[in-house]
Amino acid sequence: MIFITLGLLITLIIGIATGYLSTVFIFPVIAKIKTKFGNETKENPFGENYHYDKIDKTMTILSSLFCITIIIFILAIIFGHQDLNQKTLIIKLILSFALGGLCLGYGIHIHPQMADGSVLPLQKSKSNIIMICAAFITPMVIGSPSMIIQFPFSYFGISDHNATVSIDTESWKKIEYVAQLSKIEPDACLNGKDLVILKNAEILWSKIGNQALLRVFGKDKRHDTAFIEIELPSKKVFPIKVGNTQIDCSLKNPQKQNPGPIT
Repeated sequence: MIFITLGLLITLIIGIATGYLSTVFIFPVIAKIKTKFGNETKENPFGENYHYDKIDKTMTILSSLFCITIIIFILAIIFGHQDLNQKTLIIKLILSFALGGLCLGYGIHIHPQMADGSVLPLQKSKSNIIMICAAFITPMVIGSPSMIIQFPFSYFGISDHNATVSIDTESWKKIEYVAQLSKIEPDACLNGKDLVILKNAEILWSKIGNQALLRVFGKDKRHDTAFIEIELPSKKVFPIKVGNTQIDCSLKNPQKQNPGPIT
């Protein structure tokens, strides 16, 4: 639970900071438009009741370039090879961070102004506090909380939800035993004498501690997709990065062995 909470906080902070950097240029642009085409003054472009902390030209240019980079990244995702659902989730997450960054920018740069011209401090301004809180809530509501949590674990290799895994025959016996109890035929094949390849698996947990938690997919008696979850020693689980190539196994299914008790 501590790692999940820490991963969530780190991802939120990085994502919202990125969203802020890619959208903060919008405020000086709006200020110029309201000053030029509206009735607002340069000192108070967002209204006489609001003080605007101006963003310098360098920051505006950097933010614009950062926004262009994010747009190119989104286009790369759209034309990439991921399935449609995965693309949709990633784009929603990016846009939710951008909206969160916009809320953060408003909370930081636009403050209520008192009648005497003084600026209401941030800690006393309910509207600014609400906007800053909204910056952190927005990605959780619009984006996918599961993806926010999953991202740091995938980045550091702790989990992998689309994995090809190599295990030894001893580990295979344990998986085979549980699979037989669950009446599931795992999607596995033999690679040489002593190694078994799990071609459709998820690494739910690894690299922290001595145990790895695997989710192994296969078919049940009705040929529907099913899975089992099993713990194995981390040192016996080897993720394989295959890119767009296919692993050639000598046999579709490993040779059945007499299952023994799980140790």
